[in-house]
Amino acid sequence: MYVGIDIVSGEPVFWNTQYSPSPHIMVVGPTGSGKTLTLLSLARRFTLKYNVNSVIFDIKDEYAQLLSLYGLNNIVILNPLEVPIPLCYCDSVASEKNNMVSTAVDALTKVFSLTSTSSKLMFRALMDICSRCVDIDNLTAYRFDVYDRELAGAVDTATRIFNVYPTTSAYIDLAPQKKVFVVNLRHIFLRDRVESAAVVLHILSSLMRYLSINSVPTPSISVILDEFWYILPYVGDDLINMLTRYSRGLGISMFIATQNIDDLHPYTEAVANNCGMLIAMSSPSISYWRRLQQYLNLSRKTLEYVTSIAQQGVAVARIAPNKIPAIVYIDPVDND
Repeated sequence: MYVGIDIVSGEPVFWNTQYSPSPHIMVVGPTGSGKTLTLLSLARRFTLKYNVNSVIFDIKDEYAQLLSLYGLNNIVILNPLEVPIPLCYCDSVASEKNNMVSTAVDALTKVFSLTSTSSKLMFRALMDICSRCVDIDNLTAYRFDVYDRELAGAVDTATRIFNVYPTTSAYIDLAPQKKVFVVNLRHIFLRDRVESAAVVLHILSSLMRYLSINSVPTPSISVILDEFWYILPYVGDDLINMLTRYSRGLGISMFIATQNIDDLHPYTEAVANNCGMLIAMSSPSISYWRRLQQYLNLSRKTLEYVTSIAQQGVAVARIAPNKIPAIVYIDPVDND
């Protein structure tokens, strides 16, 4: 996959995902460095190269407009507050309802830190709603034997982001290729980061479940998580497992971005070391580069050089399996 132009040699730089130990990309960069456009540009090239679908979690409500720069037509905007995520389908068999509710409860349990008892109560209540095929708002009238603050938060979130649908219809349909699904989380994120984390975890878990039981080519999907830091406090362990253990076998490539490498603490090393390509956008800050030095394998000479060439679109890229980083210009709107 084409990445950009090496500003030292003038030669094109490519990422060979076949030989890379990981199919994931992380982009680090301060505000105004071109981080978001770089992330989107690389994801677009990946989509076109491998003929896959993309799912973008958008907390700033900007990706739909940015996608127009690339002439992409198959864009589906999803807003869980307007069209809730399916909790279950009335026409599904009992086992499928059970699986769907389990996925929802697992996500709620993790982000709200529900006790085992509360988790079981939530599962029973949601299964009852699915069995009777009634609106999710009925959950607020359900009498729980135990009702603590965490369970109350999970109930409140469930009534906003989920609902019961009469007939089966995929929320994210992976059958057509080269589709881009933009999950608009702006209003959810501004209101409650925990709730936005629940949406992300549930959708990712549902995608993994779908890919695990269906025969699909690999790679099969790219997932874009801009401002990656905001969900780590709630679902960090699960996302690290996706990065390190499950996603490659299922054909998932994750494209993640953050302003500062330290934002990922305590998962910094796990994330950085499990990305096949780590890109740091340019910055004149020496402290910024020193924090990235060990992950990019920067020599002292290279560190001094990159500090002097701060320019939008210029980045240092560590592209596995190569150990020596490249200094590249990444054009966000080229057609290669």
